[in-house]
Amino acid sequence: MKRLAFSLLLASVVLAGTARLSDAQDQPVQNTPASFGQNSCSRDNLEGNRAASFRRIVPDILCDQKTIWTSPLHLGHDRAWIPAAAVVGTTVGLVLLDPSATPYFRRTPVFNGLDADLSGRHTAIGEVLFPVSLYAVSWLRHDAYGQRTALLIGESLADAELVSVVAKNVTRRLQPTDIPPHGNFSDTWFKKWNGGFPSGHTVAAFSIATTVSRRYKSHKWVPYVAYGAATVLAFSRITTSAHFPSDVFLGAALGYCVSRFVVLR
Repeated sequence: MKRLAFSLLLASVVLAGTARLSDAQDQPVQNTPASFGQNSCSRDNLEGNRAASFRRIVPDILCDQKTIWTSPLHLGHDRAWIPAAAVVGTTVGLVLLDPSATPYFRRTPVFNGLDADLSGRHTAIGEVLFPVSLYAVSWLRHDAYGQRTALLIGESLADAELVSVVAKNVTRRLQPTDIPPHGNFSDTWFKKWNGGFPSGHTVAAFSIATTVSRRYKSHKWVPYVAYGAATVLAFSRITTSAHFPSDVFLGAALGYCVSRFVVLR
């Protein structure tokens, strides 16, 4: 845990330092009409430079939720149904493969080291510690861009996790750990409140990775590190038998889409 905390704090220091190079791009723009289906919650609508503050975070989250839950009404705009169909189709395909793929990860000891380092508890602490430490370091450095980034991460996490909680309680899917080693991995739906579909840890990981990658996209290494870390974490949710592959895929898609197309637009 000490190594995890130090690594997250170090990453926050690096991001806070490099943010100064992006300050010139973080200027408010004049209000313009939002495009159809685009989030218009914040005053600033320049992509990646959405304003954020403690005062407006709750109203913005409420506005984001309205955007999210009404988005199916706009699938016909700009052929948005195509990526939506791709996500749904891939998720369905993985659901069909879950019963045959999941038992392997229950049996193999190959990932024991990864599972210990990236347990659910460690992962949850890390996902909270990262934006908090980024905000603290940015505040100490008087770095407004870094502080706004930390707040946007928090907003992305809240938005995506709210959707995730609703989906979990609608689908009520069992997690692999709820099933005996030789149990039925096919009959998993509508059996457990706050179930495992999608993976909440993966939702959070890709929300953070997407927000950081878009806010610091002028630094070419940032997306590779952010999405690489999120992918490793997401994979660990499968190896620990905490989630099925389909849970993880949908969690990644949800975290990315909410951060990229709602919070940062």
